[in-house]
Amino acid sequence: MNISHAISVQGWMSPVELNFLAETAAKSKRIVEIGSYKGRSACAMAPNTEGTIWCVDIWSECGTDGWFYDVFRSHTARYSNVIPVNRSSIWAAREFAESGMTFDFIFIDAAHDRFNVRQDIAAWRPLLAPGGVFAGHDYAFKDWPDVKTIVDEMVPKHRIIDTIWVAEEG
Repeated sequence: MNISHAISVQGWMSPVELNFLAETAAKSKRIVEIGSYKGRSACAMAPNTEGTIWCVDIWSECGTDGWFYDVFRSHTARYSNVIPVNRSSIWAAREFAESGMTFDFIFIDAAHDRFNVRQDIAAWRPLLAPGGVFAGHDYAFKDWPDVKTIVDEMVPKHRIIDTIWVAEEG
């Protein structure tokens, strides 16, 4: 797995987590990442898949006049299979659902509060293709206890890789 560029991008993914993303992406054709920030995780997945990665984030609403989006694009520009989707999670999920789109791999790493984690899981889980992987970041991370609480409630059959929760569903 090639994660060398991803490691150089500022973010909070450990090498173990980046390798998990790369390995899962290698087995996936349609990937959606909810919460992309500066692109560290997208840069772990992109060189390791022949598929497409839709990166959903609200870069334009971060109050930085597009700076985060520009940084994300500079990190991911080398990958033709990365498609930024500058929308809120719920709006993007609705648009993908209306188009009949499903994903082999869904990775949630957006807002970490109880309300948004619950909404993200509820909105995106129906878009998982049979046999797909449903996962998210920051499980049991001390600064965001709501992630663990809501994942345990809504996705009880999961395993943990560092701070990533993973459910293979079919």
